[in-house]
Amino acid sequence: FLQSQGYRIVFFPSLWWASTHRNPHADVTFNPWHGFNLGHALSRSDLRRTLRKKTLFEFTNVGSFANDDDYIERAFAGLAQVPGSGAGRPTFTFAHFLAPHGPYVFDADCRTTVNVPTGSPPVKDRSAAYIGMIRCIDRMVLTTVTEILRKSTVPPIILLQSDHGSKTLDFDGEPSPDKVSDAQARERFGAFGAYYLPAGGDSLFRDSVTVVNVLPKVFNFYFHTELPLSPDTHYMSVTGLGKRRIMDDRALASGQRMGAKPGKLR
Repeated sequence: FLQSQGYRIVFFPSLWWASTHRNPHADVTFNPWHGFNLGHALSRSDLRRTLRKKTLFEFTNVGSFANDDDYIERAFAGLAQVPGSGAGRPTFTFAHFLAPHGPYVFDADCRTTVNVPTGSPPVKDRSAAYIGMIRCIDRMVLTTVTEILRKSTVPPIILLQSDHGSKTLDFDGEPSPDKVSDAQARERFGAFGAYYLPAGGDSLFRDSVTVVNVLPKVFNFYFHTELPLSPDTHYMSVTGLGKRRIMDDRALASGQRMGAKPGKLR
């Protein structure tokens, strides 16, 4: 649709998440690393990163998490260069950053830090590392957004959207979805969202919005499409159980006891 409207599609792939690792429809795909490097290659998919741990490479720095900080910094720098790069064509840019996300490779001052695995250290250490990386990523995001706004000749639409909240309360350690507490669920469902919507677009969102409806609302407003909105329903799965917990968004927002309806994943 956007290409038919004259838009150029620029894609910033995630470092290793399969669903956002490639986009065959993109006109331009950002590549932070050129040429072949074994360490880079071993870090470019979840499967490769997992298999690496079973080999002798685990005892070296080859393909370790040491590449993650470099990838993140290069991707943010690349985003700041997008305005003005399309030779007059409007641009739709999609970027997926696996940050803040383990491994926590930055401290609060954006210095590369020793990797803190997400599973084994005490919760206190994990939480401190997580918060430090959040502070660093916040700084990188603000710097990048400021540059994009400064360089854009037409006010851009900017959507900063996380796919889920944190899990410091360890929701996925519960034996079944119905055992997940309301506090654990609210934390996990607390997806961050911040939007810059010029020309009256700020009227689209009020107190809350379900993540799946963000883009339909934006497209309907700016491109006069008629994309249907999805129900305000949240789904939670607990790893390895093949079950989910379904919650209504109104109960989630009101703070009332949320009705949970466990069911099998389809």
